[in-house]
Amino acid sequence: GGKHVVPPPTSSPTEIPTSSPTASPTKIPTMSPSKGPSNSPITPPPTGRPTMSPTVCIDEPGWTFSTNLGCAQIDADPPLFCKSVGDSGVVNKGKTVYEACCSCGGGKHVVPPPTSSPTEIPTSSPTASPTKIPTMSPSKGPSNSPITPPPTGRPTMSPTVCIDEPGWTFSTNLGCAQIDADPPLFCKSVGDSGVVNKGKTVYEACCSCGGGKHVVP
Repeated sequence: GGKHVVPPPTSSPTEIPTSSPTASPTKIPTMSPSKGPSNSPITPPPTGRPTMSPTVCIDEPGWTFSTNLGCAQIDADPPLFCKSVGDSGVVNKGKTVYEACCSCGGGKHVVPPPTSSPTEIPTSSPTASPTKIPTMSPSKGPSNSPITPPPTGRPTMSPTVCIDEPGWTFSTNLGCAQIDADPPLFCKSVGDSGVVNKGKTVYEACCSCGGGKHVVP
């Protein structure tokens, strides 16, 4: 429906086109490569002297803080023993534990000699064969049947706790609490030193060494 008519012409023509073309294109590429990369890598200058060779630390030979007890025993628990021995004020051979023992920041750093031979040649064959093929069916029964021991004839004793001999020490500020850091090492070391305090050896005074007093809590 409706009526179709021709619209009247516009009152003015469209805008006059610009008289000049668009902006100039980019510059013509150069015919030769650039003199260098846009951001040249910077190489730091060499150091004034070569780096030091790796070193190993050696404890002060023969240094001890008590009879037969030295840097080797401190290695069992450096945080504990460096402080304990350091606080005790022990000085031997003119050095404290912090100057004598590597574990406490002391000792002597030396360059190790090169090895006399290269490392071993790797094996030429693969490792041993894997385990045997598993069986296709379950076993008839457990390999070792559990054995329940018969009841005791009388009730067991009440459980007890062990208490170290109060105030027992083997050196200044060093006692059973420090031995607990490594009983196999320190029970033998202190025991071999022959220390007796309050009439008791370490084997009689410290629970970790089989001594102490057992009480019912």
